[in-house]
Amino acid sequence: MEDWKKVIWSDESPFELYATPNRDNDRVWAKTTKDVPRILSVKFPLKINVWGLMSHQALSELHIIPQGQTVKSLYYRDEILANTCRDAINRTETMGLISEQPMLGYMSDFIFMQDGSPVHTTKMTLKWCRDSLNWLWENGDWLGNSPDLNQIENLWSILKERANEKGQMTNRNQLIESAKLA
Repeated sequence: MEDWKKVIWSDESPFELYATPNRDNDRVWAKTTKDVPRILSVKFPLKINVWGLMSHQALSELHIIPQGQTVKSLYYRDEILANTCRDAINRTETMGLISEQPMLGYMSDFIFMQDGSPVHTTKMTLKWCRDSLNWLWENGDWLGNSPDLNQIENLWSILKERANEKGQMTNRNQLIESAKLA
C-alpha cells in the first residue's frame, strides 16, 4: 500500500456535451426492447479534452486543451508537462482545495505514471521526463491496457458523471466550467 501512495497518475480524457451513458457501466435489464428507455443523443457532440494528475492525496488543476489543438509531443512537453504538471508537482501549500495541496508528502520519492499513448512515449517526451522527474514508469513497465489498474480512469468516470448531473450545458464554456467544478 505504501508503494501505491508514491504514484502520481497522469492522463487525458474527453468531456462531451450531451454525453451518452457509458455502455460498459450503464446496463438496463428488460424483458423486451420496448421496456428500455430511449436515450436521445447528438451525432457530433461538442467535446473538450482535459489533462490532469492525481495522487492519493491531491489533484492537479485541469489543463484544458485549446479547441483545435492537436496534442503532439512538443505541446505535451512544453505546455502540459513543463507547466501544469511541474506546477502541481512543485506545490507546497498545505491548506486550501485539494487542487492546491502537495501531490505527495515526500516529493523526492514519487513515481510518475502515464499511459502508453504515442505522445507519451516519444524520445523527446521521455527525455524530458527522465531529466525533470525523479522516477518514471516507462513503456513496458506498465501493462498496456489496464484501465482497472490506472486509478485516474476511475476519477475521470466520477468527474464526467458529476459534470453531467449539473444539467444540460449548451456551449464550450459551460462544459469547461462543469468539468472544473466536478
